[in-house]
Amino acid sequence: MKIQNTILFFLLVSLLAFSCKREESTRWEIDGRAPIASGEIAWEDLIADSLLDVDSEGLLHLIYEQSLVDFGLDTLVEIADTTITNSFDAGFTGGPIDIPAGQSIISLDENINMNVNSAELRRIVVESGVLSYSFKSYVGGPLDIEYTIPGVELGESSFGLTVTSEAGTDDAPWVYTNTVDLSGAIIDLQGTSGNSTNEIATYLSVNASSAAAEPVAVFGDDSVAIDLSFIDVRIAYGQGFFGTIESELDQLIDIEPLSNIGGGQLDLEELGFAIDITNYIGADAQLTLSEIKGVRNENEVELTHTLINDQQNITRAIDNNGTVLPTNYSFLIDETNSNIVPLFELLPEALNIQGDIVINPLGDISGGNDFIYTSQPLEATFVADLPLCVGFQGVFFQDTLEIDSRDEPIVGEGLLHIEAVNSFPLSASITLRFLDDNNEQISLLLENGDVVSSMYDGTSYVPVTSMFDVVVSSEVLAALNNANQLLMEVVLDTEGTELVKMNGEEKIELNITAEGSIQLSYE
Repeated sequence: MKIQNTILFFLLVSLLAFSCKREESTRWEIDGRAPIASGEIAWEDLIADSLLDVDSEGLLHLIYEQSLVDFGLDTLVEIADTTITNSFDAGFTGGPIDIPAGQSIISLDENINMNVNSAELRRIVVESGVLSYSFKSYVGGPLDIEYTIPGVELGESSFGLTVTSEAGTDDAPWVYTNTVDLSGAIIDLQGTSGNSTNEIATYLSVNASSAAAEPVAVFGDDSVAIDLSFIDVRIAYGQGFFGTIESELDQLIDIEPLSNIGGGQLDLEELGFAIDITNYIGADAQLTLSEIKGVRNENEVELTHTLINDQQNITRAIDNNGTVLPTNYSFLIDETNSNIVPLFELLPEALNIQGDIVINPLGDISGGNDFIYTSQPLEATFVADLPLCVGFQGVFFQDTLEIDSRDEPIVGEGLLHIEAVNSFPLSASITLRFLDDNNEQISLLLENGDVVSSMYDGTSYVPVTSMFDVVVSSEVLAALNNANQLLMEVVLDTEGTELVKMNGEEKIELNITAEGSIQLSYE
C-alpha cells in the first residue's frame, strides 16, 4: 500500500517560473483544488501474493498450508553430553618391576556407555559434535600408549590414537589433551559383544616405550588415566529400537491470512481442507486427533468429521540404501462430509489441534531396526483451499497509508474532498483516522462513510466512485500536519444472500484533495 503527498502541480508551476534552483523554501497559495494524498487497499495488502491463486475460470482462491506436527529425531532419541573417566593400573602390587622396552604393561578392552534416553541404539551417524579426550601417565618412564575406538569411523578408518608419553609422577603426571570433530562420524553402538546397544567398544594398549634406553620401572599403584567427553552430539541418522513413546498433541496454530481480517463473517459456497500425513521414520505410529477447533476471539467452532477420535495406523517407512520410501496418508475434509465451511466462515485466527501420537505401539517388531533421518521426520500438514465465491457480513479489515513529511505545515481554509473508488462487488463502510508515530489516533477524519458497490454492466464489474467532504477546520489541519499515517478501516457487506465471485483485481482507491485557499511549502 502506498501513500504519497502529491504536489506535482506546484512543482510544474515552479519549473515554469524559475530556471535555476532556489536557495530558500518557496510557499504557494492556491485558490482551487490541490491533491493531498492517495492510496489503495487491495487483496495483496491483506493476503500475501504467494497465498493467492486464480483458477482457469477467473475465480480467486486463498490457498494456505501449515504444519500440524513435525516429529524430528529429538522427539525419539537424544544423546546427552557424556563424560567417561577411567584409570588403569599395572595389575600387580609392590614393585618396582623393570619392564623392558616394547613389553606390554596394560592391555584391555571395555565398553563406554553412552548417555542415551529411552532408545536402544545400535548405530548412529553424527551430524555435529566433538570428542574431547586427555591421557595422564603416572608412570616414571616413557610409554607407548595406543587407544582405539573401533566402533567410531571417521572417514575411511576407525578412530585411534598412538602417543609416546614422558615420565610422570603422582604429583606431576604427564598429560596429553586433544579434540576430534565428530561431524560425519559413523558410530557402532553394539559394544565389544556386537549385540548390545548404547555402548561403544574401546581398546587400550600400554607398553614400555620401544624407544626407551633402559627398562621402565613400574610400581603396582602406577596408572594411566583416560578422560573422554562427547559434547553436543547431534544425530543425522539413528538405528535401533526407539521404544514405545506416547506424546500428546496440543497446538494452537495461527492462520495468518485470516488474522489480518478484523472481524465479521463469511458465507462460503465450498471449501477444500486436507490433512496430509507423511511418515519418513522407520517406525510404526498411531495418530488420534481428538479435536480440531476454529478460534476467533471468544468464538469457537469444532470440526465434525470421521477423522476426529478415529485412531489412524501409520505404517513405517522403508530405507532403500539411504533413499527413504515414506508412507503417505491424506484425509479430505469438505462441505460434503463435515462442517468445515461453517468453521471457516467464522474467519478463525487460529486452529486448536489436540490429540496424541504413539510411536511403536506394538513394541520392537522390527528387531531393533527402527531408523530415522533428522531431515525427514514424521510430518502432518493441513492445506486449506478457499474459493472466494463468498458473501461478506460485516467483514472488517484495515491497513495504514503512509503520509510523506512536509517541510512546513499546511495552512488555509476550505474543504477536503475524499474520493473512494470501489471495484469490489460489495458495498462498504469506510473510516479514516490520523495516526501519530506511535500508531495512536490523533483525529478522526471520516467515520462510517458509505461506499457504493461496483456495478455489473453485463460482462464485468465497473468501479463506482463515492465522494465525501470534510471542512478544513483547525483540528483537521493540526491532525494532517502532525500525522505520519492514515489508518483506513473498511467494512464490507454483500447485498442480500447472493454470493459474489472475486477475481483478485478488486480494490478500493482513495484520493484526498483540498479545495479553497491552501498554502503548501516545499524546498
